[in-house]
Amino acid sequence: DGVLVVDGQRRVLHFNPAFVAMWGLDPAVLGDDAVALIRAACNKVADPKGFIERANRLYEQPEDDGEDIIPMMDGRVLERFTAPMRDASGAVTARAWFYRDITKRHRAEEEISRQRARLAALLSKSPVATVISRLEDGAVVYANPRAGQLFHLSVGQLIGRDMAED
Repeated sequence: DGVLVVDGQRRVLHFNPAFVAMWGLDPAVLGDDAVALIRAACNKVADPKGFIERANRLYEQPEDDGEDIIPMMDGRVLERFTAPMRDASGAVTARAWFYRDITKRHRAEEEISRQRARLAALLSKSPVATVISRLEDGAVVYANPRAGQLFHLSVGQLIGRDMAED
């Protein structure tokens, strides 16, 4: 994971090699100015305006945690988690930013979503009544229109129903 630590005056206190590699930054030119670092990162994110606005919001609310998905210009997808860092008395002294490349996971989730939509479209047009339920509790999670006709219920009335009890 890429790690960046910034103090309350937006000075960079620490970054690791994974952060530098993930963002494609030159470590020789990385200084301690987090604002300049955010500007440099804006050239790499798909939504620079949203990226800056979210970072500023988190800096303005030093007590808040944050979690975001950041689409990159090169097609990668990063997950960002941030949290305040505190001293022994509990006062916020810095903010830690953690970045993880989730491109493979994100693409797999998108493909699963596409496959589910395709399956639902096929089943909705099927002349065969189709009901899919969870193994754990028997609750219906999908029913096509033909199933609704067969049971004399709307599809909405079938969803969530335990067909084993009926």
